[in-house]
Amino acid sequence: MITRGWTNKFKSSIFSKLVDRAGWCPISVYTERVTSKSCAAGALPTRRRSCRWTLVCALACGLAGCGGTGAANSGSGGSIPDSNGLFEGGGESRLDSVTWRLVLGALPADARADPNSFLERLASGTGVRGIEVGERGGSTLLLFGRYGSPEASDAKRDMARLRAVEVNGARPFAGAFFLPPDIEAARGRNAAYDLRNARARFGSEAIYSLHVGVYARGDGRPASPEDLLAFQEAAEEAVEQLRAEGQPAFYYHGPTSSSVTVGVFGTPDHDATVNPPLESRRLREAREAFPHALLNGRGVKQRARDSRGRVVEQLQGSYLVTLPR
Repeated sequence: MITRGWTNKFKSSIFSKLVDRAGWCPISVYTERVTSKSCAAGALPTRRRSCRWTLVCALACGLAGCGGTGAANSGSGGSIPDSNGLFEGGGESRLDSVTWRLVLGALPADARADPNSFLERLASGTGVRGIEVGERGGSTLLLFGRYGSPEASDAKRDMARLRAVEVNGARPFAGAFFLPPDIEAARGRNAAYDLRNARARFGSEAIYSLHVGVYARGDGRPASPEDLLAFQEAAEEAVEQLRAEGQPAFYYHGPTSSSVTVGVFGTPDHDATVNPPLESRRLREAREAFPHALLNGRGVKQRARDSRGRVVEQLQGSYLVTLPR
C-alpha cells in the first residue's frame, strides 16, 4: 500500500539540513538523469611493477635509518604538507566513495608488519608528509590526498609537486597516478536498500524503479566531497523514512548525486510495445502517490508543449529508471 504526503517531509527536514550544511540552493530547471552505470571505476589500472616502486622502499630503508647513514633530501619538490587535514575526524570509508586519491606506489611486503614505521622513514627520506596505506582491489597501496576531481587545482598541484620530488638524483614518485573513487564504498549503510542490489534480490523480471527524487547541486558547479557525502546521507535518510512508512524505497549513489526511487517493476507493469505504454494499476498508484521528481526536496520546473503545441511550464514528473546491473 502506497501512502501519500511524503513530498512535504522530503522538502522540509532533509532538504533544510542540506541547505544549512552546504549553503546553496537549486536552480529551477534540472535535467540530469541517473544512468544504470556509474562513471567511477573501482579497479586499479593494470601496471607493471617498475623500478620506482623499488626506489620508494629503498628510500624508506636506506635514507632514514635502516642501517644507512644517508641524509634526507627533499630536493626540488620541497616539503609537501599533509593534505588530509580537511578530512580529519573519521569517516574515511565513506570518503573513499567520493574522493580521488594519488597512488605513489605499493607497500613493500617486508613493511606490512609495521607500516607506520615504514611511513615515518619514507616521510623523513622524501620530505613528503601525509602518505597513508590503503587497500584497493587486493593491493596494499601508498596513498596521498583526497580530491573531488583529478582536474581540481589542489589535485593538479599535488600531482606536479609529488612527481617533482627528487632524492639523490632520483624521483621516487614520478609515476604517481590518480585512483578513482571506490564504488564498493558507495554501497551505503544498508545493502537491502541499495538499488544496485535490486536485480539480484528480485530476479530477472525486475527491470524498473520509479525515480522520485535526487540530491545534487543545482547551480552547475561540481560537487565537492563534502557535498557528495551530504547527498548520500540525505538519500539514505529519506529511504529509511519511506521504509518506516511501508514504502519499498531505494537509494542510488552516483558519481555526482544520490537518488531515491520507489518500487520494483517489470514488463507486466510497463508494456512499452504499444504507444502510449500500458501500465499496471500498481505502477499507476505509485505515480499518483509520487507524481514529481524532486531536486533536493523541491519541484523542478521544465518547459513542455501541451496538446495544442503551446510551450508551458510544468513540474517534472517522476519517471521510470532501469535497474543497475
